[in-house]
Amino acid sequence: MINFLLKNRQLIEKKHYVRKADPNVNYWFDFFSSKLYKYQDQFGDNFCLIIIGSEKKEGDFYAIPFLLVKHIFIQEYLSNDKREKVRWVGSIKGHLFSLRTCNLSKDISLFYGNSSFLNNQENFLNTEYTLSEEELNDYSIENRKIEINARQKQLRGRQ
Repeated sequence: MINFLLKNRQLIEKKHYVRKADPNVNYWFDFFSSKLYKYQDQFGDNFCLIIIGSEKKEGDFYAIPFLLVKHIFIQEYLSNDKREKVRWVGSIKGHLFSLRTCNLSKDISLFYGNSSFLNNQENFLNTEYTLSEEELNDYSIENRKIEINARQKQLRGRQ
C-alpha cells in the first residue's frame, strides 16, 4: 500500500504545505519561511502543515492545521543554520511536535492519519482541542464546582 497523501501530493500541495519526513528519525522536518509566507498570503491561516512519513503506510502522515502551531512559527525560532537556509527545523516524537530552537511542544496525535482537516479548517475551530491546557483545567474546575453545588442542593433537599 502507498501513503495516501504521498500519492496525492501534487494536488494537496495546491492548498497545504507538504514535507516528507522519515519516521525512523522522529519525523525530522523543515519548513522554509518563504514558502510558508506564500501559503499565508494565499490562504491566511486556513491551511495545514503536512508531514508525510513512511511511503508504504497509507495513513502515516500528520495534517496539522497551521492555526494550531502558528504561535511558534516566528522569526525568533528560525533555525540557526550555518547555511543560507531560512527555515524552521523540528521533529515529532511520540506525537509531540516541536522545533529545535523552541522549548514548546504540542500534542498533535489528533492529526495523525487524519485527513478530515484538509478540506474544512472551520471544523478544527469548533473542537475542544483548540483550548490551551490552562483553559481545559479552568473548564474542568468550573464543571466540578457545578457538580458539587448540584449535589449539595440534592443533599439539602433530602434533609
